[in-house]
Amino acid sequence: MKTVGVLPLWDDEKKSLWMLPGYFEGLVSAGVLPLMLPLCDDVSVLEDALGKVDGLLSKKRRKTPGFSPGI
Repeated sequence: MKTVGVLPLWDDEKKSLWMLPGYFEGLVSAGVLPLMLPLCDDVSVLEDALGKVDGLLSKKRRKTPGFSPGI
C-alpha cells in the first residue's frame, strides 16, 4: 500500500494539529495509507518522516497571526 504524508493544519485556540474531515477517509478509500506528519523544526525528524512516505498532501493554510510552527 502506498503511503502519503499529510501536512496537518494548526488550531491555535486548541494548540493542536488537525485535518479537514474527509481527507483521511478519501485517501484510505483510494487505497492509500495517510500518515500525519509532525510540525517541527528538527531536520532529522522531518527527514525520517519524509523517508517513510511515497508522496505528500498539503492543504493551504489559513494565516494565523503571530504563529510560526518553526518550519
